[in-house]
Amino acid sequence: MKLTFEQIISATNGIVRTEQSEAGLELHRFTKEQEDFFFKPHPLFCSDSFYDGYFGKNCRTTAGITLDFISDAKEFKVEFGNIEFSKNRSITVHLFDLFLDDEYVKSYDIKEDVIYKSSGKKHKFSLCFPAFVFPIISSVELTDATVFLPQKKSVDVLFLGDSITHGARSLHPSNTYVMRVAKKLNIGIVNQGNSGFVYDAKSVESVCNPKLVITAYGINDFRTKNLQMIESETTEYIKKVKDCYKNAKVASILPLWAVWNARDENLYADKKLCIKSVYEKYSDFIIDGYDLIPHDSKYFADDVHPNDDGFAFYGENLSVELEKILKTL
Repeated sequence: MKLTFEQIISATNGIVRTEQSEAGLELHRFTKEQEDFFFKPHPLFCSDSFYDGYFGKNCRTTAGITLDFISDAKEFKVEFGNIEFSKNRSITVHLFDLFLDDEYVKSYDIKEDVIYKSSGKKHKFSLCFPAFVFPIISSVELTDATVFLPQKKSVDVLFLGDSITHGARSLHPSNTYVMRVAKKLNIGIVNQGNSGFVYDAKSVESVCNPKLVITAYGINDFRTKNLQMIESETTEYIKKVKDCYKNAKVASILPLWAVWNARDENLYADKKLCIKSVYEKYSDFIIDGYDLIPHDSKYFADDVHPNDDGFAFYGENLSVELEKILKTL
């Protein structure tokens, strides 16, 4: 059984739109208008040529996207017509993670097709796409399958944030905190994390109909904005989110503890308090990110980003907070 593009889409979670090109099926987690915005030069970053096209390429990656279905196929095969990489290829490995009946079975490098020989009995297949790559699907085949049942979920939570939300430095796309939360709480998500970005209301659009929207910027704002900019632009952003998602609640995560600012706890204390004061005015829920990961460098891949062990703590502790919030909605 070779799946049609319509069948593939029916089993794909974490997307806001799709496109068909000569290379195959494109899965997108941002709208075309958002992608266009992210490809434009940004005044905070235009002095550094590294950022030319950086945010645009980031938002074309497949963070948080999964292919989920039940089948009795004897072989599951995915072929790719083209592969685009994010501009910063050093911040992650490029793997697909395959789960069978919710248990991890194998990872595939982006350079190879996904091929898995199964028992021919009915199983739930789940393929987690890489966080910093844009693979275009040319075909999905289920050999000798008599059953194909898409496992589509409605979007419960929309995640907005920077590289930590995007999944930078995680060794597996299924190990990011967003994917851990989705699995732990069995919820549908869209991940609109964009590595390196900041609070900017012009990047916000209504892309789905979630129960909860989570905002998790801050660290990059500390480094690029003065106090007045942080207050005004964070305020504008949260208000734009509230306006776009009138039927949802907004939960905002205060910045995590990180190795780089632990050297001087007072370095950005005023900016942290500023962000917190904005959240207190406009967000429906505030989650203190400071203690979601132990304050120990062994849980970080570098000065800022958690490693897989750090993401495990982040995902577990955040799930506890979100479960309580979701029960109120």
